[in-house]
Amino acid sequence: VWTSLGHSDPFITVYCAHFITEASLKGHYVSPAFMSRIHKALKTIADSGSSYSELSRAYAIYVLTLNEEITSSAIESLKKDITESDSSGATGYPGLFMAGSYAMLKKDHDASMMLGRIKRALSSEDHDAYLDSLSYQSLYLTMIARHFPSRLKDREMTGNHGEIQ
Repeated sequence: VWTSLGHSDPFITVYCAHFITEASLKGHYVSPAFMSRIHKALKTIADSGSSYSELSRAYAIYVLTLNEEITSSAIESLKKDITESDSSGATGYPGLFMAGSYAMLKKDHDASMMLGRIKRALSSEDHDAYLDSLSYQSLYLTMIARHFPSRLKDREMTGNHGEIQ
């Protein structure tokens, strides 16, 4: 999306696309040509099979869904890949993005099932260059507040001092 002069990081591409999408949804002008380039890049990442990480794919699917794209087949493909690879994707960041996507697609049963498997905290080995336990908890709360607001009242969700369990 950003340049043809070198390698671009798919996660950063999706992160920037998410920012631009949120700005557009809040009424800020984003040119249709630029949004078209963003959608094309997101679709490439979302539909890539195992070429990109589960996290980048799930995040791209989420942002496409936020842009009112129907992403059911991409979610199912990613879910199949996560199951076949026996990774922890369904319980971490990718699972959060998939649960949010299912919720936006009004697939409430699938969204609830996916959310039920999500870890509420990351272990230290789950961290990477861009993501840590604070960003995970922030994303977890964002997804709950945006797509599962009734879950904010769950007493199980917070401990005595309000931290996520």
